[in-house]
Amino acid sequence: MLFRSSAVALLMLLVGGNVRAADVLKPEAVVKSIEAGKRYLIGRQKDGSWGGGQVEMYPTGLTALATLALLNVGMTPQDKPIKDALEFLRSQQTPDKTYEAGLQLMVYAAAKDEKRDRARMLSIVRKLEEAQDTRGAHPGAWTYQLSPNGFGGDHSNTQYAVLGLREA
Repeated sequence: MLFRSSAVALLMLLVGGNVRAADVLKPEAVVKSIEAGKRYLIGRQKDGSWGGGQVEMYPTGLTALATLALLNVGMTPQDKPIKDALEFLRSQQTPDKTYEAGLQLMVYAAAKDEKRDRARMLSIVRKLEEAQDTRGAHPGAWTYQLSPNGFGGDHSNTQYAVLGLREA
């Protein structure tokens, strides 16, 4: 919401003060943008996954993020891109990074296939529970790596952990 408000404010500055937010954010324009985003993501999927510059560090992160975005705009686990992405995610090792763990929990919850994903989700939840900082400068937070009794933490990793746990 903040991004949308900022984008509208920037657009108003660029084209003049007479443009109203309601004129810029017409439902048809929003739907058109969502459809363009879906086409963009689907067009870049390869072998069920999405690659990119951070693949080695976050091997499932980009795929989980793209899959979650597509699920959140109405695609279903029966749609081929989602089906392929879920197969890819399920074939990978349980994540050892907080971002990936949180995103995967959100994806599996949105896919609503508890029979297939329950054990994996429980494993991820346990890793997140064990990795929560209980003794450092930021007790209750998470850091990048999911290691038992994690030390340190930041708001971004903590947000992904909490959102994933909420969905699980």
